Amino acid sequence: MVLLVTAGALVAAFVIIALLSTVGTDRTITVGTGPRGTLAYASAERIAQGVAERGIDIEILVTDQTSDLINLLADPSSPVDVTFVSESVDPAAYPQVDSLGTVYRLPYIFATWPAGQSITSVADIRGSRIDVGPAGSVRADFIESVLAEFGITADNTTFLYLPTSATREDFEAAGVEVQSTDTQDARPFILDALASGELRAIPVPEAGALNSRLPSAQVAEIPYGAFSLSPPLPTEPVPTVAQLVTIVANDRLSPASVYAIVQELASEFSPGTAYSQPGEFPNFADRQLPSNIYAVEYYSSGAVPWQFENLPPVLADSFLGLLVLGTLLLLVASIYSIFLPDVYGLWTGILRPRSEEKYLAAMEKSLAEGRELSPRDQSRLEKILGQHEERDRMQARAERLRPHLK
Repeated sequence: MVLLVTAGALVAAFVIIALLSTVGTDRTITVGTGPRGTLAYASAERIAQGVAERGIDIEILVTDQTSDLINLLADPSSPVDVTFVSESVDPAAYPQVDSLGTVYRLPYIFATWPAGQSITSVADIRGSRIDVGPAGSVRADFIESVLAEFGITADNTTFLYLPTSATREDFEAAGVEVQSTDTQDARPFILDALASGELRAIPVPEAGALNSRLPSAQVAEIPYGAFSLSPPLPTEPVPTVAQLVTIVANDRLSPASVYAIVQELASEFSPGTAYSQPGEFPNFADRQLPSNIYAVEYYSSGAVPWQFENLPPVLADSFLGLLVLGTLLLLVASIYSIFLPDVYGLWTGILRPRSEEKYLAAMEKSLAEGRELSPRDQSRLEKILGQHEERDRMQARAERLRPHLK
């Protein structure tokens, strides 16, 4: 019986230790993005504000080499837990990465500076000098992939990799004829040039065909008057190609963190924009990577499981384990209650008297050798005396009841 109770206690202790070892104490998520001023960075900032209210902090890691972000996400030694993906991805190369949802489409604009006014279509870009974006960026990779579908490569066209910090003077010095930019480009001189008509958008009616060739591409349209309302520019809608932007996470991200993030994604990206309908995003339009099961559940139901809605993240992540532990403890308690008299008798009848005898013998020896009792010995002696006094009182009460025995 004693062995059974002891075994139950050992199992309970093992389960407790195992559960505690799986509970993460670091509630900080690192999001990898492009430079400040990009839509990804602004989105990460807004998401961070909402997620913080749910007890999770977000740190933003910035890099110009945005095409490396998914590699950082998959690297166990990297702090990046979440990032934005808008390029072609081989899912077999990233088995530990899944999608939290495609959050928006980012239309790209091909436009001509005055030096390239003769260019009227994407095919005409061949042989020109085109700014495709910073070297190593997702933007440059996407633009080169689009142009490659038209047979435009570095072999027949000059690709310029100007950084996001490049000025108007830098563009003029580089002799840029064609500009590739996204509709969220925050550089004032780009916006001013589009609004004034100095930069003239090139239609991409072939975008529908690109959609079937590039996994992250979709058809988009730059609306009438998107750049300027007075005078209206463009003067008519311009078909173009857009890049799907998906938020992905590695398998280190806990369920509580996933639920906190996807709630913010739904809040941030479900309202309509000039390029999307209300409720269109988040979705799983980019199917290159597997969808996170918790994100799928939330987007389909709009509900968060009870524990993730009401408990702190650490407890919510451990909720099922705690249920198992609670069930196990109830089982052990039931066994303990059945065999408690035997266990208690073993302690009070054999083990405790031997322990007290050992302590009293050591105290007597110390006094015989002329040493005072240490504070620890005095505390033990007081405890032993108290226990025996209580036992004597119990004995006296029992003796008063002896006459009633039959």
